Amino acid sequence: MALSRTGRFAGLVARPLLAVALGWVAVPGPCLAAVELTRVPTSSSWPGATQEDALRLACSPSVEELEGFFRREGLPFRRDLVRSGPEACHVFYRPTVPGFRASPDDDPLREILFDADALTYLATAPVNRGESLGAMTQVLRRIRRPLDVGVLLHRIHEEPAYERATARAFGDTPHRVRLRERGVERNFWWVQDYVKSGASARGETILIPHRLFEGRSENANVYDPLLEHLSEDDRVVRSNLSWEGGDLQFTRDPRDPGKLVLYYGSFVKPYWGESLSPKEFEHVLMLEFGADRAVDLGGLAPHVDYFVSFLPRGPAALVSVPRSGDLDLARAVVETLRTRLAGDEPQVLVDLGEALSSPAPDPAEIARLVHQARGEQGGWSFAVDAGLFDRTEALVARVCPDEEDCFDAEDQVRLAQADPDLFEEWIHSVQLARDEQRVVAAHLDLLESQIEVIPGEIEERTREKIAELESLGFQVIQVPAYRVNLQQKRTWPGISYVNALVVDEQVFVPRFGLGEVEDGIFRLLDGRLPSGYSIVPIDAQRVLIRNGGLHCLAGLIR
Repeated sequence: MALSRTGRFAGLVARPLLAVALGWVAVPGPCLAAVELTRVPTSSSWPGATQEDALRLACSPSVEELEGFFRREGLPFRRDLVRSGPEACHVFYRPTVPGFRASPDDDPLREILFDADALTYLATAPVNRGESLGAMTQVLRRIRRPLDVGVLLHRIHEEPAYERATARAFGDTPHRVRLRERGVERNFWWVQDYVKSGASARGETILIPHRLFEGRSENANVYDPLLEHLSEDDRVVRSNLSWEGGDLQFTRDPRDPGKLVLYYGSFVKPYWGESLSPKEFEHVLMLEFGADRAVDLGGLAPHVDYFVSFLPRGPAALVSVPRSGDLDLARAVVETLRTRLAGDEPQVLVDLGEALSSPAPDPAEIARLVHQARGEQGGWSFAVDAGLFDRTEALVARVCPDEEDCFDAEDQVRLAQADPDLFEEWIHSVQLARDEQRVVAAHLDLLESQIEVIPGEIEERTREKIAELESLGFQVIQVPAYRVNLQQKRTWPGISYVNALVVDEQVFVPRFGLGEVEDGIFRLLDGRLPSGYSIVPIDAQRVLIRNGGLHCLAGLIR
């Protein structure tokens, strides 16, 4: 007969009393404390920076139970990450793709993606005018090993027009070029920031960020269609985290090639990691990308790829070291502007040239003249082909004799077919006119940076990180960087020649356009490279002034 509730309670009391009477009592084991998971708050400035509940803290009164919980969940537990207090807490993150391991820079390149404006693509020619498409076209024409090339753009013209443009730009190259729909009209050059390739149990895997902010919260909505379109590829998985790929680089450990090393910056930490310690932030990144070791390179450049570029066969690391007081560079900046401007030569540039050429240049006087030049630059314009407007007007009259407007999508194709060279020259001249003031401002920024002192904390941290890279086993090759945002906030960070694209033995470096001064840097650098490597300068002025470099432009699949 079943016991009543009172009877069951009496039995529970009687058993321990009987045990005491018989002289034996089991020593109580450790209490199985509960583990509570709480969401790690992301910044209110960056809504939706992580997949909901992807990033949490696991807390328990017992460190042992906390460790057992992580063991049962199949996640690494690090006692050095345990937060002490009323409860023991450990950051809890399950990788988006279990077992994902990012491809190291050591692996050979197999596929490359880059972004292009649709109209500019129709005007594509082997001539590189320093913008993203021209720079990438020039790079690909120097690579003789066949690659799969994906061009991300939003088609606004008929397909045959793009086929003709592809043949014109890449018809004599060995590459397999395919146009891929971007899903958003606004183009975004920095493909490196949203593509990280690797491998997992599912095979070849390409990780893309949860949201693409690039320092502006509104970008997340603007570029969400881009990430959605990329996700249609079976290889692509959307990460639980928002990140920027230029701030994440990977190599094999030079001393233990079986281990993957992550080099990361701190640019995305405000998105979702402000409440995490630096080591917790690092731990989450290591889990997401399958790294065995991590090196913090934050605080030195906008992104890690502005500070270092790896040459695996060496192994060597090109490291960007800020330089000031370079009067040769300052004079080259002034001379470049003087030769490019149209009309009467600005007297302030003449005065700057003389001030910089004096036996003892006066920094205060140079700073005054730069300030004056900034006030006058709105009236300056670059020299253009005087006959370009007339030739373009004649082309429009010939192609569209009965139309007032000859610039809709269909007419653009007709113009390109009628005279592809003139069409290409016109498109790029219009774009350059839009960039004029930005280009002038960049020259003045470079000039002013050479009369400023590099902050001591930047120099010290640079030395520390060079020593850390050397301790890993890399030969460090120092490369001068002309940074313009160290003393005061600028709209662009300046020139980093290590924001380079390494393909096999060719090191494609961005060229700003400062003549012999830059050529001398490239010759010196070429002589310091490990045997077999060579420097290939690529005109990229309009890429550089938009806060990028050649590495930024490319999504690399290895």
